[in-house]
Amino acid sequence: SCACILWTVKGVDEHNQLSVEGNTVSLSYNYPKLVTTDYFFWYRQHPGKPPQFLISHSASGSVLNDPVPGLKVQVEEKLIQMNISSATVADSAVYFCAVKPTVTGNPESLYKNPSSQQRALTLQLLGSLRQHRHQVDSSSFA
Repeated sequence: SCACILWTVKGVDEHNQLSVEGNTVSLSYNYPKLVTTDYFFWYRQHPGKPPQFLISHSASGSVLNDPVPGLKVQVEEKLIQMNISSATVADSAVYFCAVKPTVTGNPESLYKNPSSQQRALTLQLLGSLRQHRHQVDSSSFA
């Protein structure tokens, strides 16, 4: 039995991806304002549940806190990626990456427009391909 993974990245680069359950899934976005003093905080939210903290890291990719196993981060230029190894249907959720710049002075400026400092990524894992074969349109893979 084989399962598919479909996720949508909402933000700067919006796209859909298809993968197989058990593979590593990479959720990414471009953050053009990246500076070395930025810190990134990833969260996952299942429907009807509060957000769950997953991992935090610096702009260089150094992990600060990672309470959830199987996650890796990668930073290349302005591209931020979080990789989920051996993805399963339980990983279906909305993923958020919040950015906290390091500042000296008035921290109030961090909270003026929080939506501009956050990206949402939706990850959906589909059931067995054999059970849902009629839903797959081969022309979409061209």
